[in-house]
Parts: sequence; C-alpha cells; structure tokens
Amino acid sequence: MNAMLTDVATFFNKPTTQFFIPVYQREYSWKREQIDQLLNDMEKVLTKENNNHFLGNVIYKSSTHGGIVSNELIDGQQRMTTMCLIFIGLRNILNSEKMYRNDSVNSNELLQKISILNEWITNRFTSENLKMRLKPNNKDSVVFQNIYNNQIKPGDKTSQLYLNYEVVLQRLRKWVDWDHFPLDDILNVFSKLNLVSIEIKEDDNVKVQNIFESINSTGLSLDNMDLIRNFLLIGLNESEQDLFYKEYWLDFQEKMKKFTPFSKEDEFLKIFLQVSLGRIVSKKMIYSEFKNFSEKKNQYEIINIMQEVLDSWIEIYLNKQDNVYLYDRVWQEDPKNNQMIGSILIIAYQGYRNNQISEFDYQEVKKIIAVYMIRRKLTDLDTSPITRLFTDTLVANGKRCLENSESLVDYLRKALLEERQETEMRAPRNDEIISSLKNKNFYSLKVCKTALLFLENWNNSILIPSENLEIEHIAPQSADTQVWKEVLGENYDDKKNYLGNLTLVTGKMNKELSNKPWNEKKEHFINNGHLRLNEEIKNLDQFTYEELIRRQNEMVDKLLNIF
Repeated sequence: MNAMLTDVATFFNKPTTQFFIPVYQREYSWKREQIDQLLNDMEKVLTKENNNHFLGNVIYKSSTHGGIVSNELIDGQQRMTTMCLIFIGLRNILNSEKMYRNDSVNSNELLQKISILNEWITNRFTSENLKMRLKPNNKDSVVFQNIYNNQIKPGDKTSQLYLNYEVVLQRLRKWVDWDHFPLDDILNVFSKLNLVSIEIKEDDNVKVQNIFESINSTGLSLDNMDLIRNFLLIGLNESEQDLFYKEYWLDFQEKMKKFTPFSKEDEFLKIFLQVSLGRIVSKKMIYSEFKNFSEKKNQYEIINIMQEVLDSWIEIYLNKQDNVYLYDRVWQEDPKNNQMIGSILIIAYQGYRNNQISEFDYQEVKKIIAVYMIRRKLTDLDTSPITRLFTDTLVANGKRCLENSESLVDYLRKALLEERQETEMRAPRNDEIISSLKNKNFYSLKVCKTALLFLENWNNSILIPSENLEIEHIAPQSADTQVWKEVLGENYDDKKNYLGNLTLVTGKMNKELSNKPWNEKKEHFINNGHLRLNEEIKNLDQFTYEELIRRQNEMVDKLLNIF
C-alpha cells in the first residue's frame, strides 16, 4: 500500500490511466450543498483568502492490463466525479464560440488550456471504452458520458449528475465572465487542491473488502443487501464485476421486487441465512452471519443459493393454484403477516424438490403449519413466544430430519400440535377457540379475511379471486338508523363485528345502501348469492340477532373442521 500527499492536477495528469467506479459503489449522490461548499473552498484559494484546500483521501486498487493502468476507486468517488465535472465544465466553457470571439483572449493560449484540461479527463490514443479518465458505474455512466461529450439528452436533465453539472457551469461562468479571474489562476487552483492518494497494488496482501467495511462503518452505513452485493463484487476485476452484476445480480434484484411489497429485504436475508445455516439469525447479525456462510464458497455459488431460496419463497407464497383452495392459502392470502414461517416452509419445499420427502408428506407439512397458525390467530394469541420456535428450533430440527431421512411430518406434528399443549406455544383446542370467538371482535383480527375466504372456497369447485372480494357487515358497520340497533339489541357496536355478522361480496356496498332496512339491503346479497357465504342470507325474510348467532356457530364449526 502506497500513500502520498499530492494535488488534483498531478493526480489526474496520468496518461493511459483510468479510474473506474465499481458497480458495488453508491451512485453519485452529492447535492448542491456539497457542490457549493467545494466551489466556495476553491474560490477562497482563487481570491488568496486561503493558500490551498485539502480534499481528503482517495483510495484505489491499481492493476495493469494491456498497458492501461486500471484503478478501482474504493473511497473518494463522489469528490473525484465532482472534480471531473468541473474539468469538463471549464473545458466546455473555454471551447465555446463566445470565448473565441472575445478580443481579450489569446486563441493559442485558450487552446493550450483546453489541451491541459483534456489531458486530465481523457486518455488519448486508446480504445473508446478507455478514453474517459473517470468511468462511473452502470447507473451513472450514460449521463456522465453525455456530459463528457457535451451532448446532453433530454432524459439526462433529471439526474443528480446533470443537476450538479449545471451548478458547476453557473459558478465557472461567473469566475470567467463576471469576476474575470485570470484563466491561469483558475487552472493553477487545481495544483493547490491537495489530497492523500492511497494506492493498493494488485499484489498487496490487503483485503479491499476490509478497507471498504472500515470506511463504511465510519460514514453513512449501507443496508445489509448493499453490503452483501459489494462483498460479492469486490475481488472481481472490472469486466468480471460488470458480467456478474448484469448476468446475476440484476436478475436477483428484479426477482426481489416480488418479495419487497410484503416485507423488507432484511427479512428475506434472515430467511435465506436461517435456511442455509439452520439457526436463527437476528437483523444486526445478518452481514456477519453472511460472511460466515460464504467461507469456502465463490460468488457464483453464493448468488445461486440466494436465487434458489428466493425462487422457493416465490413458489410458496405467490404461486396460487387457480382451481383448488389448499392450506397454502393461509400464507398466500396474507404474505406480509406470515413471514415468520418462511424458513421452515422453504426447507420443506426444497426437501420435496430434492426428493427427500414425498409430495404427500409435503402437503401434510403445509397442513400442520397452517392448522397451527390459524388456530393461534383465531384466538389472537401473541406471536412473540413462537418466533424462536419457527426461526430456530423447527429450522434446525427440520434440516436434521431431511439430512438423516427422518420423518419431517412426524416431527412437526409432535412439535406443533402435541408437545406444547400446556404452554404459551400451544395450538389452541376446539373449546378454547369456541370460547374465544363467542364475543370476539372478529373484524379486527388480522386473520379475518383469510378465515372468510376459507369458508367460501374450501372444497368449492368455483373459486373467485380473493382480490375481487370485500368484507361486508350484514348489519351495518355504522348504523345511522334505529332500525338496525333494534335488530341486534344492546351492545350493537360489539355485536356488529362478530363473525356471524360478516360475509364477502364482490364490490363494496355504499354507505347509504348499507344502512337501509333489511328488505331493501337484501337485494345486495341476492346479487351476491353466487357466493357460498350468502346462500342462506339471500333467502332470509329478516336478519336477526338469533340468526347471527346461529350463523356464527355454523361458521366456527366449519373452521374447526378445516383447521
């Protein structure tokens, strides 16, 4: 490792050298505040208020290929990109027709200064892809190249690069046109901007990953997913990084868009590591556990395993069977509130895919988990006591069952439905569920719509997509008339949310119709009579509290038969 104090002019005056910002780095993010501060510091040097200005450190890893020195920027990319914007902006101003028409400007001197600036931003006599002294990463490269070529496209004007370039141009024109700083002084200011250049040679026994993590720990920290992406890319050369990023990472990132509507990226990373390691992983330990997992594996093995877990999650949570309503609908109807069980479900699914368990056993595993979760949700039991059970105990023992050819079905049946009946981790018995639901505000339960969907669709040959169905109160949720309050009697606000007063309809009933007396509101349920839940309602002469209780008892019995 070689560290030396230098200045910006010397640093960039390196023929046949290209600095590239790797794809694992953040895209350009400086705002006007940082640009103005740098330009103000430069102006203080121009006005001789200060003799010089220190920019900070620039850390890069160097390697030589085909006579070209390739420097991978590890730290300092925001400052280096901004300096290049200043070089380009000044070159374009000096190269403008207006400057050549200025009688006070010597055209030969102007060409000489433009040549100096071009030396700082251009590798002459090289192929097109090596011509720019600074090569940004994929996200910024097109806009930067258009700025470099002074060929701005309409779509560039919303990017942070272009917005900052405009700020730079405005200040540079002020220096040249209004303040009339001598051009020599403006160019000389770059030799008074100091920085510490820290070069890591290709054969240095230094891990770029460790340096990057050290820098990250002292600045604005990256998300775990960003750290993992960088971990996979650091160590590859520029072409390998570009290939890996485009062929593997972008595909994975695109698939993650199917997960993130339901949970954060960290939740997926926890699931992935729990499946891979067979133990619980906390949010704060994600990155360190990932590094433990990655030992003795290359980047391609790691991303393939991540892809496999993500594909499994998508299959389990999002791929619904259109013609049959199975136990998977417990988590498929509400992925957001069922991530805790993801690890053991994926372990079972992968066991099925790898022929470690039969299709029948895989369906039994899903049934056991669904029954356990629904019974707890119907009684509104706290999930905190079972978090570690699903993310640690079941994961570890589930993997052990598959590895040792033991019955995963028998293990899960004992662990979830038999062994913990007297603990807070129990699967509630029928009598506990019946008692809990007797006077329960069922509408407030997270499982409300899922339970109604199972009552509607279980063993039903014609399924209506759940997204087309809405929960409807038979006796209105907001009773503005005395008629409905007399129907249900005392404690109307409690009774209106009982399970027996809830159904499903296609299309929400408007408030005015909802509050109408039964003989007028009944028409809406006749129109929804194709739904199983409304078959009896549509034929009622009057909906009464007694009917509500009868209906509720019947619905609870059906739920207990399913689960």
